[in-house]
Parts: sequence; structure tokens; C-alpha cells
Amino acid sequence: MNGLLIGYGNMGRNHARLLLQTEHELSLVEPSCADRDDLPETMKAIYDSLDAALASDSYDFAVVAAPSSLHFDIAKQLIQEGIDLLVEKPLCDTLEAAEELARIAKAKGVRILPGHVERYNPAVIHLKQQLQALDLSSVYRVEVVRCSPFPPRISDVGVAADLSVHDLDAINFLLGETATSVYCRRAQNIHATQEDGVLAILNYNGKFDCVMNTNWTTPLKRREMRVFGAWGMFSIDFIAQEVTFVENPSHEAGQSLTAIGAGDPVKLEVVKAEPLKNELDYFFAGLAEKRFFDEEVQSAINVIKVVGSFEASHRQGRDIALV
Repeated sequence: MNGLLIGYGNMGRNHARLLLQTEHELSLVEPSCADRDDLPETMKAIYDSLDAALASDSYDFAVVAAPSSLHFDIAKQLIQEGIDLLVEKPLCDTLEAAEELARIAKAKGVRILPGHVERYNPAVIHLKQQLQALDLSSVYRVEVVRCSPFPPRISDVGVAADLSVHDLDAINFLLGETATSVYCRRAQNIHATQEDGVLAILNYNGKFDCVMNTNWTTPLKRREMRVFGAWGMFSIDFIAQEVTFVENPSHEAGQSLTAIGAGDPVKLEVVKAEPLKNELDYFFAGLAEKRFFDEEVQSAINVIKVVGSFEASHRQGRDIALV
């Protein structure tokens, strides 16, 4: 297949590295190409604009890795050409734009896969398999920590749109539930225009709560999640791709949470792989099967809705209902 990559920033470089290892041909759109000396020589062609790329060739797929504020306009133009897309997260920078993009794509019969890469992390995939064998109705809490030092390269979005989106989508994927209310406090310490810290408590249909700490103000990079149920606790280290289970020895099968005992941590066996490669493999498999990515698109839209509610909750100082 003939592909087009739009954007050669941090994620664009990663996509290029992996796509150039496949049998697919790949061209690149990078507005600053005339001033760059780090662009891959193995690209089929390099263009300084999307218009030039579309005028010069036809494409079977495209990967949009441009700044999120440009996602809607770029993706809309590609959809009008009938080109199937992988669009980096967030799908769009506003809820209205994401919903409109999904509507346009559906009307044109174009497939869109949002680039929420953590759902393709082997640790997340393994945890999903473990949870499918358990009673999810006994899940009562999820805890998330995703933090790092401040990244100066990110100027167009805040930490919620850049990092919180990963865990919101992962929860949707793992537990099959979406948040129904949000309480959030935001902080802006270093970023010139956006929040660089988010503390949020989310409720999921009255079934369980999620406590989320996302920030760019920690001198250590951490990507962790814990899922608590009556049966015990699963912990994920997204970076190390590790899953640990601690059983609740006081739990009786089929019963709700009545007591907690201290169990022994057991590290589960996870076959490690690069999440972005898994994502691209999933994308190409979907195209080959002519499959639409409806669940992934709806989760991406929900994630944008939740992130949008963070600001409203902080400003109003109260819970925001999402239904």
C-alpha cells in the first residue's frame, strides 16, 4: 500500500521509523522540510504541504501526527479523498470537531483509528485478558499516576490532552465503562499557557471511582495504574510493561467486598513488544479486513469530552455530570 505521514515531530519520527520497516511505501508531509536535514532518505517523496502531496500521488492510508490543533482540518481533507486514517491522540482539540470528524468519516465510508497507543501496550492487553476472567462488578477503585518533568517541546496543549487521555482511554478499554462525573483541580506552574497538573476524581456509572494524578511537575517519569476489585489488586507499570497481581485472601468467590487481607504480589508473565508497532499492526489488519474502528472512535470522543470537563470542574469548583 502507498501511505502518507503528516508531521515529523516526536510521534511522526516514531511512526516513520516503524512504517519504513514495512512493505508499504511512505511519503511525508513536513512544512519545515526545506530547513531539515534529519528527514529519512528512504521516503518515497517529501512535500512541504498536504495539497502538494495530494496533487502528486494517491494514497491507501495516512497517519496524522501533526499538532492536535490541525488534526480536524488535515483529517477532513484526507477523508474527502477517501483515505483511511490513523490520527494521533487526541483525535481533535475539541469535542465538536471530533464528533463532526467521526460523522464525516462515516458518511464517506472512511476508517479512522485514533492513536491511543497505551491500549496496545502488552501490559494493558494482558491485564484485559486477566480481567475478562473475573467479576468486573466488584471493581471499586482505579488509581492512576502519569507524571514526568516538563517537556518544553509541547506548547499547543496541556497535560490533560497530552497525558490524561492515555489513561482515560485505557480505562474505557479495560473495564468497558466511561466516566459519568468528574471533579478536577488543575495547576499551572511552568507551562506558559496551559495546565501542567491535573488531580481528578472520576465516577463510572456509580460502579467505581478513579483517582487520577497527571502532571509535568515531577522529577521522575512514572506511568502506573492500579485496578482494585474484591478479588484483589492489579498494578500496571506501562513503561516496564509489567503487571503484578496481589490477591485478597479474604475474598470469597461470588461475594462483594466484605474484608481485605494482605496477599503476596505475583508478577505475571507479559511478552513485551513496542506498543506503537502493535497499534500499526492493528490498523493495517483492520484495513485488510475492511473493519471500522467504531469502539475506538467512540472512546476517543468520550476522552475528549472528559478532558473538556476538567476545566469546567476546576473553574466551577464542583462535580460535572457527563450524561
